[in-house]
Order: sequence, then C-alpha cells, then structure tokens
Amino acid sequence: MGRLSVILLVFCMIGVPKILACRSLGSLPDAKTTRDDVPQLCRDEGILAYVDAPSSIYGHDLSDSIELALQGLIDSGCSDILSRFLCAAHFPRLDLVRYGVHNFDFYLRPCAEVCRAVWRDCRITARQLRIERTPEFDCKNFPSEKTDECLSYLYPPRDRPIIVNSTRHNATSVSILYAPPEKASMTETLRVRYNETLSWGQVGREIFQTISRSRSYSTLNITDLKSAGNYTFEVTALNNFGEGPKIFLDVPAFHNDIGTGCENITVQMCQSGIDYSQTAMPNSLGHWNQEDAGLEIHQFSTLVEVECSSYARTFLCAMSTPRCTTGPSSTLLPCRDLCVQARNGCEEFLIKYGFSWPEGLTCESLPSYDEGSDCYLGGAPVLEVWTDDQCEDIPVSWCRSALGYNQTAMPNSLGHQTVRDAELLLMTFTPVVQYGCSPHFSSFICSLFLPSCYSASVLPCRELCEEARNGCTEVLLEFGFPWPEQLACEDLPSHNDGATCYLGDFQPMQGTTNVTPAVKPRRYDTHNLGVPSLFRGWVDVQGQGAANDYCRVVANSGGYFLSCSLAGMEGAPTDLNYNSTGPWFDAGHMDTWYMMDVNEDGRDDYCRCIGCLPTTHVSCLLAGEGAFTAQTLDYDPVPGGCHYNTVNPYFGR
Repeated sequence: MGRLSVILLVFCMIGVPKILACRSLGSLPDAKTTRDDVPQLCRDEGILAYVDAPSSIYGHDLSDSIELALQGLIDSGCSDILSRFLCAAHFPRLDLVRYGVHNFDFYLRPCAEVCRAVWRDCRITARQLRIERTPEFDCKNFPSEKTDECLSYLYPPRDRPIIVNSTRHNATSVSILYAPPEKASMTETLRVRYNETLSWGQVGREIFQTISRSRSYSTLNITDLKSAGNYTFEVTALNNFGEGPKIFLDVPAFHNDIGTGCENITVQMCQSGIDYSQTAMPNSLGHWNQEDAGLEIHQFSTLVEVECSSYARTFLCAMSTPRCTTGPSSTLLPCRDLCVQARNGCEEFLIKYGFSWPEGLTCESLPSYDEGSDCYLGGAPVLEVWTDDQCEDIPVSWCRSALGYNQTAMPNSLGHQTVRDAELLLMTFTPVVQYGCSPHFSSFICSLFLPSCYSASVLPCRELCEEARNGCTEVLLEFGFPWPEQLACEDLPSHNDGATCYLGDFQPMQGTTNVTPAVKPRRYDTHNLGVPSLFRGWVDVQGQGAANDYCRVVANSGGYFLSCSLAGMEGAPTDLNYNSTGPWFDAGHMDTWYMMDVNEDGRDDYCRCIGCLPTTHVSCLLAGEGAFTAQTLDYDPVPGGCHYNTVNPYFGR
C-alpha cells in the first residue's frame, strides 16, 4: 500500500464532489502588480493594494481617517482585527480561488457581519474617546457573507492539512487518502500544484478544491499525470483572505518496466466466481506480479469459504487482481460500495477470532460509484452517498465516546426527522447511562437514535439490545419506568442469524456466559490502534498465559510511548491501560522490535535494537506489575550491529 505521510493533498478529477478546477499554471496571484501608496499600518498587516483593484468607496484616504479620527481607536486594542478590517475595507483582497480557477480578477471586502462584530467590540471605546462612527463602520455598505462575495475571515488559514495514505497505481494515476481539517478551521479551499521540474514556475498543473468536512476521510484520484517519474505536490491551505501553510508530498515513480498490458488471471481463487478474466499489475496493494498478489489474498481465503459475505471473493479479487481495461497497465479500483458489502458481512467474523478489518482494505479510500467514479462495482448494490447537508456531528458527548463514528444522518428508524429531535429524547436516558447498569447501554441507545451517517439504514443488533436490556431493566423499574416499547429488542435484526447490524462494543459469546473464564478476554473497544509503522499486536503482559493484551506504540504531543489495552478491561474509560514509564521512549530501529518474555517472569517484554550506528545493541524494556518499568535487559553489541536485522515481532528472530 502507499506510504504514510504527514501532509494533506487536495483532490482532482474522478469521484470527488465540489471540484473547482484543474488547469495549467499561468501567471500567479502573487505576481500581480501592487501599488506603493498603502499606509504602513496595512503593510504591517501584509495587506497591499493591487493596481487593477477597484478604488476605495469612501472618497478619502485611509491615512486621513487614521490621522483625523481612528488612531486612538487602533491604539486602544479594542478589536484584534480592527487594523485588518480597515485595510481590507479600503484595499480589497484578490480572491485567489476565482483567480486560480478562471484567471478572473475578483476583489473582496469584509463581510457586513465582520464589520458589525468589529464595531460591537469598539463602540464603547469610541464613545469614551469621543470618536464618531466613521464611514468605514457603516456596515450596510458591505455585502453579507450569505452572498459568498466577501471576506468572512480576516486571517489566512493557520492549520496544516493531513495526508493519510498515497498510492501510485500506474504511470498516469495516483490515489490520495486525506483527512479534512476541523470544523473550526479557517481553511476553505486547498490548492495543489505539481509539475515535472519541481520548480514552481509557469509549467505544471494547478488544482483548487473546496473542503468538505462531512466525512472522516476522503479520496482523491489524479489520473492525468504525464510522466511515470517521481512527483512532488505542493499543497496550500487557502481561504478568501489569503494563503496558509504549504506542505509537500513526494509520490514515487511508477516502474512501468514491470507489468504492462492485460494478462490472464492466474490466482486460483480469482479464476472463477468473478465476471472478468484479465488483470494488470501492479495493483493498488503494491504487488508487482500475480504470484505476490496470490500469496497475500490466500490469507483471506477463509472469508470466502465461510461465506460471511457473498461479495467477499469479488472484492478481494478486485483489490488483488483488478480488472484490466483498455490501455497498458490500466485497471479499475473496486468501488467503495463493493468494499462496504464485503466488510459488513465479514468484519464481525474477523473480530470474533481476534482480528480487525485489514487497514490495506479500507473502504473509505476507494471511489464511490454513486459519485460518478469509474470503478468496479462487481454486482454490489449502490450505496447512497450522503450529502454535506445530511451529515451532522453527533451532539451528545457520551454517545461520541460510545460509538465508533462521530456523524449521523436523519431520519432514524424511530421516525425522528432532525438530530435535535433525536437528541431531546435521547437525553432522557442520561441517568441510566450515568448509573452504569450495562457497559453496552450507551452503544445500543446511541446507535438506535443516532445511526452512522454512512450506514444510516444499519440498525443495532438484537444481541446488543438484549445485553443492554438485561442490565438496565431493573434500574428503569426503580425509577418507575418499564423498558420502553419502542426499544423492543425482538424487532431488531440478529447478528446470530447473519444479518448486517451494529454490534458496537459487544461481542456475543457462544454457550453460557455465567461462568467466569480462567483467562481474561481481549478487549475490542480499543480506539487508539497505534502508529501503523511501529509495533502493534496481541501479546501477554499480564502473565496470564494467553496473548490477549493489545500492545502498540502510540503518539502524543511529546513523542511516542508504548501502551497496552489490557484483557478483561472492555468498557474501561481509557484503552491506555498499561504504559511505558519515564520521560522518553525509544521505539528502536525500524523492524527490529519484538515482544517476548526474556526474563522468564511470564510477561512479554518489549525488545528492539537501539543505539547509534554501527555499535547498535538489543535492549528489552521489562514488563512489570502495572506498567513497563524503567528497568531494561541489555545485550552486548554484535559485530556490525543489530540495526539491519529484521525480526519477527513475536518470536524475535
């Protein structure tokens, strides 16, 4: 799969809504001619006057207003944006988005709402200083932000976009999985520039895209690359006021000497049961030939054998041996719709046996058929794509903690037409949640009232409902209420019957449940899965003789630390139950880490190769009673060091 990055790329061409434009780079906005007759106040704020901008509407210079009336107000600090407001009112800003897309000059003044906010902050000070309301504060002369023809922000963006994953499919295309900025971000648009010379001059491409915050992740598919070589993308956060931080994404070259043209499928599992017989390599998983693809897909053959989903084989083959289309090395990615059908049927089966849905098969990174993307549907039903207006943030804090998603859509199965309606009734169950009668009550009630925005038709499972009801019925009776009829578990689909439904943080157990197990069970409500490129896996740090503790390297503001979600702690307020101690944690040289019991106390210790080249050595962080201690077991350096030795993360060899 593509490698992880720390930057965000904007999106172009296929399957992404609200694309503004892709065009060849012409003269750039920052090259436009500016005037010199700008007060120092505005120069200090980075606001200049363009030669071809419309003249001021006030009939006087800003310098005169400052000298005659406004200097005292500016000096008072009554508003953080007063200076910027005055400068932008007299010297409109060039709209970089319209200029970039259409090469069309469009100049923006502050919105009337901004004017009113500034005057509201400064009017008392103005009265104290005996300053009359100047024409600059006649807010009816400014356009409303509803027209989208004014400045809602008087600062450029300040946050950096984030790239999750990038994959080079062939010579002409690359897919980017990105996370949108937070809702409070001032970023409105992203601009991407790329060319083959790595200099940001007049040759290349420029893409503009508005930001949608309705999804956790979105995918950009770029399909018009002109070279198989390396590409560097310059990504800049924009709003109408100006440019924010810019970042760079390096995309590796496509090696077209391997795998050109269509070839017959040789992977046995994919030679039947799908509606095409030819593929092309490499695939989006990074396999350069069918032999490698077949080795990886074989590990998922059980999903096909148990028939957890009728779409499992089709999806797995569409990922490993993608359908070949016209043109050399041209393939179709499977549609997100096909992936979701396979995942809905098989994810619970994987969880039951201690596995999660593979990161490399993330559905959200795939194009959507309903969005008009050119992708392989494989006979799967088309999922409805929810629009920005339909997706809303979940407003109830204890629901956000209990659910594996943070956005919902209405109507729900109870007939609520708005999130507010659902929230009002949902809040009546707050005392039951606080009482703690069942660790699964929050997950059940929230998934019923606030279904996921991207699977709004999926109801909670009957088993989840029964578990919540068994724990909380008596509590409700103590409050004088029976279990609500509208929450009848019998009306919900059953996971045991193979239905697609939401289990949340509950895993049905086979057989009786009233016997205390000798070994603490794994917890499956872990949200922080750890840094993908570092150690992650099931081990035994509690010394109970079973690898039921999930340990991984996680990141915080200070760097990395090692943490485990302990078996037997499902439903605990945090999944960081057992951690490394001390101010600093060394994860070790890449792929040299492993966890095994090295001091024979029954607990798995964290070992890795550390130190400076070439005298590196293996050091093991010992597992203690309640955490990884600061005590280590260090081995003597070996000739040449240990930093080149890739080891099995569970056996140390």
